[in-house]
Parts: sequence; structure tokens; C-alpha cells
Amino acid sequence: MEEEVLSRLIDLDVKAQSLSSKREKELLELEKQYKLELKQMSEDYIERAEVEAKKAADRIINMGLQEVKDINSQGEALLNKMEKQFKNCRESIVQEVIQRLFHLTRD
Repeated sequence: MEEEVLSRLIDLDVKAQSLSSKREKELLELEKQYKLELKQMSEDYIERAEVEAKKAADRIINMGLQEVKDINSQGEALLNKMEKQFKNCRESIVQEVIQRLFHLTRD
């Protein structure tokens, strides 16, 4: 009877060790999968962050380029307006000089 109990205890111990070893392997595999998924998630997050940063930089550059175009356009319009005013003033001055010359020659 003692031998049966001892044999039974040994069998239970072997089964417990086997289950423990099996669980240890399963835990190691789960840890490996967890680390792999965590690494993949980190890489995906970094990639998305880089893509979003590039999009934001592109938007900022495009906005800057548009502002430069607007400023150039406004500058060109101002120069055209000033040139037109200059021509008008010059024509007015020339007309006035001509009128005074004719007026002087008549007198």
C-alpha cells in the first residue's frame, strides 16, 4: 500500500513537472508573441507619426508658398498702380508745361 501511495505521488509529481514545463513553454511563447506585437505596434506608430509629420510639413510649405505668391501678386498690383499714377502725373505735368509754353509764346 505504501508503494502504491509512493508510486501515485511520484506519478503526480511527474505530471505536475510536465504541466509546469508545458505551462512555462506556453508562457515563453506568449511573451515572445507579446513582444513581437508590441514591436510591430511601435513600428506602426512611428511610421504613422512620420507620415503625419510629412503631411503637416507639406501643408506648411504649401501655405508658405501660397503666401509668397499672394505677396508677390499684391506687390505687382501695387507697382502697376504706382506706375499708372506716375504716368498720369507725368502726362499731367507735360500737358501743363506745354500749355504754359504756348501761353508764354502767345503773350
